[in-house]
Amino acid sequence: MVTHCCLCGEAAETVRHLFLHCKTTDQLWKIFINLRCIQWTMPSKIVDTISSWEIEAKNRSYWRTIPACIWWTIWGERNARSFEDRSRSLQMIRTYCILLLCFWCTTSSPVDVEAILEVLESC
Repeated sequence: MVTHCCLCGEAAETVRHLFLHCKTTDQLWKIFINLRCIQWTMPSKIVDTISSWEIEAKNRSYWRTIPACIWWTIWGERNARSFEDRSRSLQMIRTYCILLLCFWCTTSSPVDVEAILEVLESC
């Protein structure tokens, strides 16, 4: 049984759609892509996304965390909508994703506020 994506309602919910091509997921990717002012085309496979997410940045370890942060956020939102009958607005999903990234970056190593701000500041 194929069901529609509970985030956008426009396509069948597949792993690729949910994590790469859903309109909601796309908005999360755009946050970080736009912050680095880069041109990037979403690959068609998750494994290709991980291997192509090599951005030359001062704090590469933080940037490598971004795909997992996006996917964690999307998976949590999908489960909340599917099993708990609750949902957040796109703005709340975006805010949660950014805050989650900050939390993950500060708990994995000593707090480096400048490095986190560098990741989040716009070009």
